[in-house]
Amino acid sequence: MNNLWVLLLIITHHLMNGGLDREPLEFQINWHYIKKHLPKTWGTLDNRAEPGKYAIRLGQDGYKVTLTDLIPKLVETLRKKLM
Repeated sequence: MNNLWVLLLIITHHLMNGGLDREPLEFQINWHYIKKHLPKTWGTLDNRAEPGKYAIRLGQDGYKVTLTDLIPKLVETLRKKLM
């Protein structure tokens, strides 16, 4: 399976299941596959800035992360967490 499709499936599964705060094992499994298939040369887009669990982890691991949200204040809140 194409690596991009694997990542899209992970993200879609995450969004459909209401987030990761109550599913820490799900985050660990997803993170394993993201690290395995997402080259650091790719940029990443977090299209729902809060809570930012993936964006924070990706940024800590050296990935370039772009944040967007329909509510600009949420982007600013997460940006402050990253600094």
